[in-house]
Amino acid sequence: SKSMLATDIQPSRLEHSKWFLRELIAALPGDRFGIVVFAGNALLQCPLTVDKTSLNQLISELNPDSIPLGGTNIEKALETAMKSFDSAEGPHRAIVLLSDGEQLHGNSDSMIEKLKSCGIPVFTVGLGNPVQKTPVSVKNENGVSSFLRDENGEIVSTKLDEELLTKIAVGTGGVYVRST
Repeated sequence: SKSMLATDIQPSRLEHSKWFLRELIAALPGDRFGIVVFAGNALLQCPLTVDKTSLNQLISELNPDSIPLGGTNIEKALETAMKSFDSAEGPHRAIVLLSDGEQLHGNSDSMIEKLKSCGIPVFTVGLGNPVQKTPVSVKNENGVSSFLRDENGEIVSTKLDEELLTKIAVGTGGVYVRST
């Protein structure tokens, strides 16, 4: 979502997420990974694969416009990730959720019990500042920066919701970490 453009983690939450994913993939060379992008909706961008070259290329191309519906719907992201395992072989499955946790749509609580009963832990990675709100800066087509504004003209600010991300992780048997 556009909140991933916030710069409370340098150079931005989105670029930090890309770095984090590349590091995770490099650290686990034999594992399969898939990518689900989400904002107001979720999309399986890449099904489970061991093709690290394709994964890294996809990661490089990720941007907040990957999903046209704005907002953050963690429920849809978890549901899409869970469905991506349907055709996967093997019993070992896990979801790594990178987010600021500001859930604007959906209800992630409904997914916690489903994931737990299927034995799929969610490892949540919090991105952002949990103490103070950070305004979201965007660039127009000419490269000029300005602050993102809502429909009322107010500057959009974002703050890391560690409580929600911890609840998801603990509820599914995973772990929460804040990435800085």
